[in-house]
Order: sequence, then structure tokens, then C-alpha cells
Amino acid sequence: MPEGDEAGRRLAGRRVALVALGEDRRLARLLEERGAEPLVLPLLRIELAPAGALEALRAALARLEEGDWLALTSARAVRALSALAAELGGRPPGGFLAGRKLRVAAVGEATARAAEEAGLAVERTGRAGDLALAEELARAGARRVLLPRSEAADKAFPERLRELGVEPLPVTVYRNSLDRGALPAAAALLRRRRPEAALLTSASTAAALAAAVREAGVEPPPAGAIGESTRRAAEAAGLRVAFVASQPSYGELVGALERFLGGKGERG
Repeated sequence: MPEGDEAGRRLAGRRVALVALGEDRRLARLLEERGAEPLVLPLLRIELAPAGALEALRAALARLEEGDWLALTSARAVRALSALAAELGGRPPGGFLAGRKLRVAAVGEATARAAEEAGLAVERTGRAGDLALAEELARAGARRVLLPRSEAADKAFPERLRELGVEPLPVTVYRNSLDRGALPAAAALLRRRRPEAALLTSASTAAALAAAVREAGVEPPPAGAIGESTRRAAEAAGLRVAFVASQPSYGELVGALERFLGGKGERG
């Protein structure tokens, strides 16, 4: 095999578990391109703009002033905000928020790209995670930060903002719920294929994997987290986090997986 092809398939034959988020198969495709066998566990249902989200967003927007910040922590938060902005103003979030002159920050390159595709001009991209972004926003003189997030989102980001003298305005704009009907099939897959590692991209995926592991009655595979907030959630759920992506992106997460499995050497 040519050297370039071999380098591109460093995960050949490796079994890697991941929890599917709706129809998003980008992470599974990245693993397949590198020769891995993704064990996709379709355990989460996603509800954008749940009941009460519109009213909560209206209340938060009423407290914002010119120069305040909007901080986005995931592409899914961007999608949910787009759905709510359409209800409030009939326009995508870029047009809807332009009149409020909010400054925009994002955690990770993937979130920043999703925000820009939605018409938002991202000024700051937190490449070292949400807590590092909190520090950046405080240094930039932020007074208030709108945080459209998941219902299960880690509380460390808003708490760190508060410690730094910045007022966080968290708003639940989407909800991930465990599909308990899918647990038996997911547990059977874990027992049958025994993944060598698992990749976690959010607090919800960590909770879902932990539920599947309990259902299967097996030891949890070593997990990789896309960022520090996911690591914290995974450890709280009883999972063992073996590595964390250097930046919150799928590419960096898969790269960290390659280094982790490469360090373990060939399988016995």
C-alpha cells in the first residue's frame, strides 16, 4: 500500500463507538475514511426550539444592549437559534440580530462555520474550549453574553463568565432526549462488537453512551471527548475519558483517537 494511503487509514479495522445525533453522520464518515468501523448508536432524539424557548429568547433579547455578545457552543445551537429567529422575525439569525448589533463568538471552527453560514459575523472563535472563550470575552470587556444552549449543557461556561464579572443569559433552544426504545439494540451491538474506543461530542452523547453501557453490562470503552465540557459530563456519567481533542472539532477528535490507539500498538 502506498505510504500516503497507509497514513490515511491509520484506524484500519478499529471499532469505534459513537452516539448518532439525528442525521449527522459526518463523524462516522471521517472514521470510515480512515478505515475504522464506526459503531453508530442512534440513541438521541433532538427537539429544536422546545416549548418555552421562544419566550425565554424574547426575555433575554430584551436585556441585551449594543455591544453585548452572543456565544454559540455548537452547530446545533445555531440551527435552533435559526428556527427561533424565523419565528420571531421571519429572517435568518444574521439578519434578525443585525439590528441589535450583538458581537458573536463561537466555540470551535465547526460552530463558527455554521454561524457564518447562518449569516452571523463571528468575531472570536474559542479554539481551546468554552472556559478559555469565557476568559477571552471577559478580556474583551463583555458585560452580558447570550448563551443559546442545550437543556443538558454543562454549567461551567456560564458559571465561569459570572466569576469573571460577565452576566450570562442562558436560554434553552434545543433538547436532546434518550430514546430508551433504542437501548436494547445499542446494548447488543456493544456486546457483540466490543468497541476499542468511543467518541463523545456533547454531554448528551456521554449520557447516552453511559446508559447503553449499563444496559449491555459491559465495561465502558476508553472515551475521547471533543472538549472539556464534554469531558466533565462524561466523567460525571461514570465514563473513563482517555483523551480530549486539542480543539473542539471532529477532525481534531479523530486525530486524537489515532494517537491514542497508535500508542496502544497493534491489537492482540
